[in-house]
Amino acid sequence: MSLIPLLPSPYVIIPIQYQSYHDPYQVLPHDTYGRDRGLFFKAHLPCGLGTNIAGIVTRLGPGVTKYQTGQHIFGQGSPVAPIPDSTGLQEFATLLTSDSALQQTLVVIGAGSNVGRLTVQMANFVGLGKGATHVVDRYSDDIARDIYAVTDGPGSVTNVMDCVNWTFEFAAQLVSSSRPGKIMTLHQPPTALAELERPGKKDVKAGIVLGIREYFAELAEMFWGNIGEWVAQGKVMPGKFRVIERLDEQKINEALDSYQDGKPVLQAIVHPNA
Repeated sequence: MSLIPLLPSPYVIIPIQYQSYHDPYQVLPHDTYGRDRGLFFKAHLPCGLGTNIAGIVTRLGPGVTKYQTGQHIFGQGSPVAPIPDSTGLQEFATLLTSDSALQQTLVVIGAGSNVGRLTVQMANFVGLGKGATHVVDRYSDDIARDIYAVTDGPGSVTNVMDCVNWTFEFAAQLVSSSRPGKIMTLHQPPTALAELERPGKKDVKAGIVLGIREYFAELAEMFWGNIGEWVAQGKVMPGKFRVIERLDEQKINEALDSYQDGKPVLQAIVHPNA
């Protein structure tokens, strides 16, 4: 029998033991570091993987008025957001990635990935062009040439969002050498900085995208306050995923390993007690 603590304000409970099919969670690349190195929870074992969750509220803390018992919600613990009743819980578990809205010319590397799709949708949403204004074949014999052909030449690319790579030579090659710009990555960008130094692109910065609410309080409040409605309206589409039924150790480890082998990944949603 598990102990359920008294709730302080403003907490709510969704079933942490995942007692039904309706409590999925998503495993992501950083969960491989948790499994292999104990990232975030090494001193607090035993601990389950998965920080992107969706579920049904079973109890409310004192003073909680934003949510109701029985309501479907999703999030990262804090923040969370309500889910429209017409939408599946597992679809929302795939949305908890970082949104990035950059200005000027934006090239998205890996636009077919989950983060890439969300980046394009957010760009469209904030009025940056019309979303994906041009699509370049990744199997082209000269991708850079094809990109420059639709962006007014090598000096026109000011921002690159790399959604798939672990090294960033191509992103550094694309970005302008004559204008200030930025490369954003999903992994630590020291190789991007090194690649920018080589051709002397001193006005181009490199940074990592972090989906941490505390870093973007104003944006996060707007995003989490509206994401459910945006999905219901079709303005933002959840990513593709596959479902792992029950706590299948082999399949979960295979899902985590897939983030490390450089191949296309279909993200996994785990239903622990399906």
